[in-house]
Amino acid sequence: MNETVRVALQVFRSPGAVGSIALRGLVETRLIESLLNEDESASLDFKRDQYAFEGAPDAVKGELLKDILAFANSWRRSGAYILIGVNEVRGGRSTPVGVQEYLDDARLQQFVSSKTNRPVDFSYEAVSVDQMQIGVVHISLQERPLYLEKDFGRLSRHVVYVRRGSSTAIASPDEVSKMRDAPNVVMRKPRLSLCARVSRSDPAEIVLAITNARGAGPARAPHLLFRLPRLFHPSMYGLDGNGSDGLPRVDFVNREWPLLIF
Repeated sequence: MNETVRVALQVFRSPGAVGSIALRGLVETRLIESLLNEDESASLDFKRDQYAFEGAPDAVKGELLKDILAFANSWRRSGAYILIGVNEVRGGRSTPVGVQEYLDDARLQQFVSSKTNRPVDFSYEAVSVDQMQIGVVHISLQERPLYLEKDFGRLSRHVVYVRRGSSTAIASPDEVSKMRDAPNVVMRKPRLSLCARVSRSDPAEIVLAITNARGAGPARAPHLLFRLPRLFHPSMYGLDGNGSDGLPRVDFVNREWPLLIF
């Protein structure tokens, strides 16, 4: 290579409300495949048909609202998922059948959070699996309990719905009290994303950044892995010219983020 390529990693940490991991590509595919081979539980549900939302009566829209609240209040140690457009197969791989209509994440966020005692941390996106599209609702670990401020459809205000196994129930006052004391917030997850920028400097620079979404949990030791094409091979002199394959000590450019130069 005639030009020096400098790769910078910017790591941002942001405390606040619970976040969720935005998964893409191979990681996302492996996650969905793993979920398809699990049974319904306090952190997983399968829906063959898409939820009726646009133009649906309150009683029907309330079904989606109730499921999201129940998973948000469930007792679990990781994120919960609702896979829409998947036919459940107990004891085997559930079968994706796809959906023809998709929910709008922004409208869904506004609908749910406008009715609850605090904003619910969840997301909706369409994911490709088995050459078809399914809907994926991800509900993060977050502060509990979550409930409606007013009656909606068949749902009652101030009632705490909770997912137990593969069904939804109403939490008892004692259980609600325990929810308030449970340390769910410390288990919050980061929401990382990767972005790139090519500078107009001489020599040219390629800057890659790992950023953590505002309000997400802290990210511990995020890193990038570069796989070299076969025409390249590791140098016998190592990364630093002295036979070392480890990374050099990180020098902080400022207090907000470290910068690595390769």
